[in-house]
Order: sequence, then structure tokens, then C-alpha cells
Amino acid sequence: MARVPGAIKKLNDDLSWTIELGEAFLAQDKDLMDAIQALRNKAQKVGTLQTTPQQIVVVTNVISEKTIEQQVVVVTNTIV
Repeated sequence: MARVPGAIKKLNDDLSWTIELGEAFLAQDKDLMDAIQALRNKAQKVGTLQTTPQQIVVVTNVISEKTIEQQVVVVTNTIV
């Protein structure tokens, strides 16, 4: 967060927005995490998300089975 002081300022200056953000996260945590994952994937593909002394970027593939209309579908999800 220290690298994005504008975000800290926004969270501090607009407390009603900060509360709404927290409530949205609680109500839609899966949607939010999916959006974060999509942004991480995009950043990793263009080379802006890299391992540094401050963070380690780990990319894994998760294979899951889902049943859709009586058929088993195997899905591979890349997690950054």
C-alpha cells in the first residue's frame, strides 16, 4: 500500500466509500477475487508482475472437475 499513496488517501478521505468497498467485498468476495486474479494474469502476461525482493510471484495450475448438464467437464485454472 505504501507504493500507492493515492489509494491510502482515497481510503482515508472518503470513509463512506471505504465502508461500501468493505461491504461489497463481504457480499461478493468470490467476484472480487476473480477480478483480482484476472488483473494478476494480465499483468503477468505483459511482464509487469514479476518476482522482486519484496514479493514472490507464484503461478500454478489447478485442475478441477465440474458437472454441467450431466456431463463432467475438466477445467484448468491458472492462479497467479
